[in-house]
Amino acid sequence: MAPPEEVAPAWHTGILLAYIAGISWMSLSSSAPPGHGDTTSISTTFPRPVIYATLLLSEWILFAIAYWGVRLRRVSVGSLLGYRWSGWSGFGRCLLLASACWVGTFGGVAQGLDALGLRQGDEIQRVADLVLPHGPLEIAIWTVVSATAGFVEEFVFRGYLQRQFGAWFRNPVAGIALSAIVFGAAHLYQGVASAAMILVVGLCFSIAAHVARSLVPGMLAHAFEDLFSGLAGRV
Repeated sequence: MAPPEEVAPAWHTGILLAYIAGISWMSLSSSAPPGHGDTTSISTTFPRPVIYATLLLSEWILFAIAYWGVRLRRVSVGSLLGYRWSGWSGFGRCLLLASACWVGTFGGVAQGLDALGLRQGDEIQRVADLVLPHGPLEIAIWTVVSATAGFVEEFVFRGYLQRQFGAWFRNPVAGIALSAIVFGAAHLYQGVASAAMILVVGLCFSIAAHVARSLVPGMLAHAFEDLFSGLAGRV
């Protein structure tokens, strides 16, 4: 396997990683109970639409930073997305890949890990109270949040970071592993066990992006899972 080419300057990657770390730390601080025995979360302080708006803002800032970096190297968004199908039949094949990615990753790997009981019930409930939508307005906004997360996070973690790490270590396997680790660490606000499970999910998405040579199936699967999780009331 030939190593990918660097997509942005190293100093820019440092800025991007610092932003991811900062957002993760602020999310962890905001979502954690404020005191021993106190189960109050940020969702009881701010309405969910406000939380969703904050998520959208942070996601698009993340995309803007990554876009800035790749343009410094004159790398196009299209080349990172790698959409390589044509016509309706090609779109159908892309959807089949996305479906396979979703079923394998969330219907298989994630559910299998959750069945092991690694996450505590109170941890799951805390995250559910924080993010799951209630009512038509919240569901509508959640749909936008899900689509945004699918696009932005796959672009940043599987498009930018996976290729950048692979180029630095001259090995695409290193890119796959390290981008998944950063992806899991970015979700530490959900708890260590949930972050570990998300790391494995990220690893599956990284492998899928590498095999498919495209981010699009993973974007579709990621967005659908976030939307489905919100509508089904699961995390």
